[in-house]
Amino acid sequence: MKKTILLMATCALMGTAAAQDIQIKKGKVTMTEAQYNELRAKADAYDKMIAAPAKFNDSASYAIGRDIFKQWDAQQLGIDGHFAGLAMIECAAKQSRLDDAAATPLLQRFQQEFELRNNAAARENIRKGEEYMRQISNNKSVYTTKSGLKYRRVKEGNGKRPKATDKVKVHYTGKLIDGKVFDSSVERGAPMTFPLNQVIPGWTEGLQLMDEGSKYLLYVPYNLGYGTRDMGNIPAGSTLVFEIELLEINPEKWSMNTFGEKFRLTTYGESHGPAVGGIIDGCPAGIAVDLDAIRRDLARRRNGAPRQEEDDIQFLSGLRDGITLGTPIAFEIPNRDAHPDDYANLEHLFRPGHADFTYFKKYGLREYRGSGRASARETVVRVVAGSLAKQLLNGIAISTSVHVDPAAEQSGDTYGGTVQCTVTGLPIGLGEPIFGKLNAHLAFAMLSIPSAIGFEMGAGFSTAQMTGSEYIDRWNPDGSTRTNHCGGVQGGISNGMPVEFRVAFHPVVSLPHPVECLHEDGSLHTLTIGGRHDLCQVYRAAVVVEAMTALTLANYLL
Repeated sequence: MKKTILLMATCALMGTAAAQDIQIKKGKVTMTEAQYNELRAKADAYDKMIAAPAKFNDSASYAIGRDIFKQWDAQQLGIDGHFAGLAMIECAAKQSRLDDAAATPLLQRFQQEFELRNNAAARENIRKGEEYMRQISNNKSVYTTKSGLKYRRVKEGNGKRPKATDKVKVHYTGKLIDGKVFDSSVERGAPMTFPLNQVIPGWTEGLQLMDEGSKYLLYVPYNLGYGTRDMGNIPAGSTLVFEIELLEINPEKWSMNTFGEKFRLTTYGESHGPAVGGIIDGCPAGIAVDLDAIRRDLARRRNGAPRQEEDDIQFLSGLRDGITLGTPIAFEIPNRDAHPDDYANLEHLFRPGHADFTYFKKYGLREYRGSGRASARETVVRVVAGSLAKQLLNGIAISTSVHVDPAAEQSGDTYGGTVQCTVTGLPIGLGEPIFGKLNAHLAFAMLSIPSAIGFEMGAGFSTAQMTGSEYIDRWNPDGSTRTNHCGGVQGGISNGMPVEFRVAFHPVVSLPHPVECLHEDGSLHTLTIGGRHDLCQVYRAAVVVEAMTALTLANYLL
């Protein structure tokens, strides 16, 4: 039968003289035969308690004492559990034979002796590490840097090398020189991502020697590792051996042409090029795709457009007889009503409000024929992918409505408006804290749509004029709320109420009358912009809002 802490304390004293003097540093602990017998009687009582169903608090107290001693033992502190247990018993009975004045110098001396002992162990580890490094230096495949870091190439990669300011994604296994594994992302099955300048110096230096996709053995001396600090499973002064595979540099970098992680859409093509298209990766196999539903969404986007495209979608891969194969779904839509010559006079001119100027300044050239990738023509690809994503969202409905100023409609000028989007049927718990918030990802998706200029959830900007008592959504007994000012998202996570948001679109900036354009040489030129343009794009943008909503939700739900 397991003994309690009480019995643990007395076991060490069994078989000793009737009256004992136990010396602890400069203090003195004595135990008479009567005191010993009293403790033994209490221990026997505790044995009977353990044999019978114990109160939870008694069992928990025993478990806490057990855990404390295991921590001491693991850290090799040299603490005698019997005497520590005796002190706990006496303190519980308010009969400690050492007061604070007597205990403090004992504790201080123990700390000093522990540090000295630890430093001695560190010195020995350093000596062993230096000997190990000398031995592996005889291996011709092991290279040494000026800092003393050693490395061996296991597998070469063909990507770029990271800089100290980059983030890297790696798989690794860390060992002591005796081969004991102290940490491994490989065993956990989860690669690690971190800024390269926020890890031990040996990693910062060694990973900058590696190409993306390569695998190295890094031999890290103690001064490039954790120094003389004891890290628990890494003793002070340890030389460390890491097998590191550099999987990716800046894995969280922004992508110009790809949206999503689990359900990814990559788009291609320019407004007045031969075609636009996309590749969907991550779509599950065995989904019966409703092609007519996709065509209906394409028709909604096309409705009323001055440019009359047929939007004849051609699936190139990933489908067989309308069923997804689980492989990348490639599709293309020919640009059959492209008029690139309409933009010939804009080859060296920047239109106000367009992306012409910023693209040219960033890349040194641009596609001036209808804005190329900056044109809303590319959203036809989003609609295809988003329409397919809708078909994965079982029980979830996405609806939109359009709101414009009636006076603006009669002005003869271009005008903007808002698209209200409501999502029903979402489970509670969709979204992640901090940087994975559902509302943040929805905002990111919506503001990627051409001409989108504003985003608000729930009551949005009007809440800035509310009091807290007006804003809070008060509970119903079933967990729903009487109002929905937060838009169905709390702390970045869906709460079961409808997710509601609005997207504002600025007026079309290709005006139906002459405007001043900036020439590359700095001169101003007034002209009427050619091409075919909407007076208001908001009505056609509604289905694009739905598509980006579906793509965002698919990345959370798959």
